[in-house]
Amino acid sequence: LRKRRRKQELEVRESRAGSGAPPSAFVEARRKEAEELQVLKESHREENRRRIEEKQRADEERRAQLGEFLLRKKAVEEEARKREEVSRVAMDAKRAHQQDVGKKREDKMLKDSAKQKELQRKAAVKRLLQEEKDEVDFSKHM
Repeated sequence: LRKRRRKQELEVRESRAGSGAPPSAFVEARRKEAEELQVLKESHREENRRRIEEKQRADEERRAQLGEFLLRKKAVEEEARKREEVSRVAMDAKRAHQQDVGKKREDKMLKDSAKQKELQRKAAVKRLLQEEKDEVDFSKHM
């Protein structure tokens, strides 16, 4: 196609070379075709600009949505971390309370055991004293 056009242009130039003839219909058609191509190129450029602007707007919107999503995700993670921390503190407090209760119970049992041993010791001493007294009384009677 290009070769044919080039050949036609050369023929037109040769035919007009010596004459001051007005441009032929072929040259007018070529000029109109060139203008149409220029208009088509401009419309394609405008369409490409519009697409690029639309893509940039979509990218900005997507970035904004991603930013919002990340902020929400961070807030949710922070809230979960706080709940976990509160839960951990509550479990630690419960464990400490149970240890305190267990220690108090153990201390009470040790005191009760010591009291029981002391009472048993006193009862044994009392029994020994009573037995000695009974022996003394018995020997007096005899």
